[in-house]
Amino acid sequence: MKSLSRKFGAVATALMTCIAMFAVAPTASAAPAASSSATATTYCKGAGTWDHVWTTTDSANGGTVCIEEYRDIVYLCDTAADGLAPRMNVATQSSSGQYNTRYTLTASGGNGTCVHAQESDGGSHDLPYDAWIYIDIWLGPLPGSYHYGKEFYING
Repeated sequence: MKSLSRKFGAVATALMTCIAMFAVAPTASAAPAASSSATATTYCKGAGTWDHVWTTTDSANGGTVCIEEYRDIVYLCDTAADGLAPRMNVATQSSSGQYNTRYTLTASGGNGTCVHAQESDGGSHDLPYDAWIYIDIWLGPLPGSYHYGKEFYING
């Protein structure tokens, strides 16, 4: 069943990629505005391929996270020239119901900088399937510093 689900997911992803190419069509030199999710995925290298796209809660959406569940690919990008580095925690739910941080990413190079992690990095980056994943995203040095957001999904 999971294999069939992944095949349908791959077909849907391919279709969305084709649609996104015609609808978005960004140029390499264009600086995308952070106001739309289609544009936000431009930062994450692959419009139309992401299962989840979230931003910080500030008006400029200064941090953007893009997640592809298959292969546990996570991109975090600084999407505003605001002087604050976006950060994120990736946590998984344990059998006791608690969430335990697996890893943290920081995009600290200024506007347009992205960092990523993926399953093939091994260890804590290999997220369990059919498990709840908890994402924290914020701007600034400490968790929850500025424009904090949290999201959950079941990794499938």
